[in-house]
Amino acid sequence: MKKALFLLITVIVFAACGSEEVKSKEIKGIKGPKIITGIEIGNKIPDFVLYDLKLNKREFVEFKGKPVILNFWATWCPPCREEMPSIESFYKKNKEKGVEVIAVSVDQESNEKVAEFIKSEGYSFPVYYDYGATLSRTFFIRSIPTTYFIDRNGIIIDKKIGGFDWNTIDVNFLFK
Repeated sequence: MKKALFLLITVIVFAACGSEEVKSKEIKGIKGPKIITGIEIGNKIPDFVLYDLKLNKREFVEFKGKPVILNFWATWCPPCREEMPSIESFYKKNKEKGVEVIAVSVDQESNEKVAEFIKSEGYSFPVYYDYGATLSRTFFIRSIPTTYFIDRNGIIIDKKIGGFDWNTIDVNFLFK
């Protein structure tokens, strides 16, 4: 019984962290399977509201004119936790260059739990809370971590699904 429960939990965690796409039968009159993967490269980022870990409200428009890396993650997601040290390293190395890092936790248990995790790990990059899951619905997040690279004009120029080493990012492409 314990092995079956462990296996079920493992499958659920990997499905939550690794699922890349959702299929829809019909989109805008096109029949047959169509892949929906969220807001895509080349699209303008929609305006949205952010909440810091104390639930103070910030508007995305405050970042207008700056390149932004927008990362969706959760404390319970192994690939998310694995990439966080490289986010910290990237942030420290590039914050003076004008690149904004916005890490949005999709944890729905509590913002306090997220704040405790960030503090215990010693991370200094900006972390926000997806209050009411509004951002993950807006961006159609179905797999975490998911990271968007947004240029100064608010256009998505790249999107990564899954964890990666942030130290491999060449920030110059964000300033083009």
